[in-house]
Amino acid sequence: MALVAAGVSCSSADDSRDTVATTKPATMNSAPTDDVASNETTSSSSITVQTASSATVRDGLFVTAGVPMGDFNKAPHIASFGDGFVKVQRAADGVVGVSTSDDGQTWRDVESDLEVTGVQTIGSDGQRIVVIGYDESGEQATPWVSVDGGSTWTALALPEAEEPASEFVTARHSVETVAVTADRILLVGREFSRVDWRAYSVSVLGQDHGPPRGEGGDPNSWTVSFEDGFEVTVDLNALGLPADQMFPAATVFVHNGSEWLRYQSEWSMGGIVGFEIAVGPAGFVAIVQLGLIDGAPTNQGFEAQVSVDGAVWQAHALPAELKVAGASVIGGPLGYVAVGNEGLYHSVDGAEWSKVHAFEDLDPSTMMSPPASRPSAGIAGFVVPVIDGMGATPTSRLFWSRDGTAWSEDQLPGEVQGFATAVSTRLALVVPFVAGDPTESMPTLPADDADLTDVVAGAFHTDEPFTTEGGITRWTSWVTESEARCISEGLVETLGADRLRELRVGVFPWSLLGYGLGLPIELDDAQRMVEIFRECSPDWELLMITTVTSGTEIMSEKSARCVQLALDDEIAEEIFVIELARPYDDEPTAAGPDLSHLESVIGILEECLTDQELNAIDFD
Repeated sequence: MALVAAGVSCSSADDSRDTVATTKPATMNSAPTDDVASNETTSSSSITVQTASSATVRDGLFVTAGVPMGDFNKAPHIASFGDGFVKVQRAADGVVGVSTSDDGQTWRDVESDLEVTGVQTIGSDGQRIVVIGYDESGEQATPWVSVDGGSTWTALALPEAEEPASEFVTARHSVETVAVTADRILLVGREFSRVDWRAYSVSVLGQDHGPPRGEGGDPNSWTVSFEDGFEVTVDLNALGLPADQMFPAATVFVHNGSEWLRYQSEWSMGGIVGFEIAVGPAGFVAIVQLGLIDGAPTNQGFEAQVSVDGAVWQAHALPAELKVAGASVIGGPLGYVAVGNEGLYHSVDGAEWSKVHAFEDLDPSTMMSPPASRPSAGIAGFVVPVIDGMGATPTSRLFWSRDGTAWSEDQLPGEVQGFATAVSTRLALVVPFVAGDPTESMPTLPADDADLTDVVAGAFHTDEPFTTEGGITRWTSWVTESEARCISEGLVETLGADRLRELRVGVFPWSLLGYGLGLPIELDDAQRMVEIFRECSPDWELLMITTVTSGTEIMSEKSARCVQLALDDEIAEEIFVIELARPYDDEPTAAGPDLSHLESVIGILEECLTDQELNAIDFD
């Protein structure tokens, strides 16, 4: 295998072990603008950051003007190609376009035959670019490869998922990350199965109970509730859906130049932690979390996994500070850099790690997500953008190094909320995304008040639930059609049609987390909204319980109603109002947000939910 640089082979230290999985032969999202935002400049001894289009390259680093971001689905994906860069991005009209740049400042559109409508991720070894794209259905990830800088692309369809054990079960792939070398393309994702519960109810139960409203429980007693209120409890294993398929371990796909080979790992999903598998002197390096217990993810510790070919992986212990969810790793010719919550670590072989830089003035205790935001590495060096704190004005800064051991740091101006980065043979490119109005990319609500009432009602009730790629119900109507109409009419009467349009209430299906994060709802608005929910539906608490944070949406109706019964109505209303307005986002503090209002509901969740449901919830 041709590696990025001649390197150090994997060591056989006492804390390492070889893992070889069963081999299965293959069967086979507007461009960064150059508009002048300001002429502010900040500098340190090693880098210069300018927010104007006239910014010049210094010491191999270029930071572009901030790109306003309202829709992260249209964020650019950038990869190195030789001395320059290739960008793949979904435009406002939904078309995915390709452009190239020699310097990160001037971009040229490329006529491209890339046939995707969405982009998951991108990877490159500087000579080959691999895009993981989706078609119009969004159903199946497909790798596309270009060797000419983005003009022509070849699709490398993944091998078929294993044949389902039951006529009601379908199987498919997802892809989380990609790594590319001169003779290997490595993907890490998962293979998962889902049950068509409606078909099951017709064929097995003898009656169409409508679409499922929720599901969950222990795998051997999985409860599914349907639209008409009917519930059934099944053994997933007997149905041909073993427990480990509900929470699948990572699958490694390796393309060796002629075919895909599939390797089943023991990494849990979470599996790959962070955004990357790094490529460097020792081959592929990943930071992973191990273990499934009764089909559910469990923290059995993090470790570094190293592989020369993507097939055989050797495990190595990590420093304690790297054994955290969100630790990520990048690699270049001079080794690997792992990014933890407290600092940066360097390794030449993926086995021995040394701390090379401490985040002395960051505030990890306030982080809702890992600090690193799309780090990159290559021949020119390493770049690690970091966002610490949370809320309306997070602090962003950039760490940069030629060799991965000596680091420079600069704070970036503006309200930066994310990045795209890439490192070529001579230049490290950093594209910051600055805070924009998230409602700008949302659909326009009807000007007619009657039509507005219909649209808002539809955001709270629909005849069809939304499901994930794994078949898990992610959104369902917890209020009836008449209750949704009551909510809609009450909101129009109480807040006023113009205020609803200003807030964009109704532009997407109800979710407490989505509305709280995506819409500019103030405390007074939130209080009046929740009062209307209480007036219109006896199940108003379920609008909060099942959408308050990521993971709550997959709990079964049985578990959700257990929480509903146990939670005091006044406390539920207080939580609902605060989480809808999220005042702690507007005034972030060094100590982090005051989330004491959630203490009671967390305790109740622990009492009412199954272990699998609890494992799915993001308590951060």
